[in-house]
Amino acid sequence: MQIGQVQKETGLTRKAIEYAILQGFITPKTMENGYRDFDEQEVDLLKKIKVLRKLGLSGIEIQDVFSDNSTLQKCAAKKNTQIQLEQEKSKILEKLSESFDYQAASKSLKNLSQKETILQKLLDAFPGVYGELFSIHFAPFLNFSIQTQAQKQAYKKVVAFLDEIPPFEVPDELSDEIKKGAALLGKEKFHKIQLQTQSSIQNIDSFLEENEDMMNHYLTFRQSKEYYNSPVFKIQQLFLKFSQNYGYYTAFLPALRILSPSYCEYCKQMEKAEEKFLQKYPQAKALKKEI
Repeated sequence: MQIGQVQKETGLTRKAIEYAILQGFITPKTMENGYRDFDEQEVDLLKKIKVLRKLGLSGIEIQDVFSDNSTLQKCAAKKNTQIQLEQEKSKILEKLSESFDYQAASKSLKNLSQKETILQKLLDAFPGVYGELFSIHFAPFLNFSIQTQAQKQAYKKVVAFLDEIPPFEVPDELSDEIKKGAALLGKEKFHKIQLQTQSSIQNIDSFLEENEDMMNHYLTFRQSKEYYNSPVFKIQQLFLKFSQNYGYYTAFLPALRILSPSYCEYCKQMEKAEEKFLQKYPQAKALKKEI
């Protein structure tokens, strides 16, 4: 297929096709008459490149997509983080348009920049769906304002931790199962579950009373062979080992508690809720050792 036909087939300009050749995405054969001959596989690849370009991926990112399927998830997570941050910038701009308080806007942008740093480093440290879930979980607690020396030191510790740890790696067979589960759950449902969790720990007494049957079923399942053979348990154990090796629980989370007052308050509520849960279900103490 010659370049004119490829243009009609793909909707790409001649310049865009030549740029794809220059970047090494495709290598069409040159015929005796000097014209290039594109095969069906190359045309299909150009169509994919067009889609990825329209989605805002760079040339390097597109190359990575074709060499590693997980790159698409990383790009999606990065895009979601960018959208979230842009929405917050829009709110700052709206406030500025009403108050003309540039000093307040500057302070808000500085706080947002620190939040952006942590979210991006979370995505780097926990690739793919894991980084996205981590960023969704921690994002509500990152609207902090550094005001004390302790917070400054804590911020440095959080950033250093995320810079130094290697990416959390999971075997492909387990990773595929988690990706399926995350796809079925979706971000909206995950957000909903997160809000429900926060509500339940704030009203732990009524939650335990209203959900007694569910909790008994859950505890039975947690002690079953089905659970110990599940991808969730296996990944949990991998993460536990990873956390112990690199200080997730001993370095990262304690520093985050100092940095973010809202996260510190959330942890206190969780601890109180856990205490009441263990009082009602003492058999669950044995399960804590697995986490």
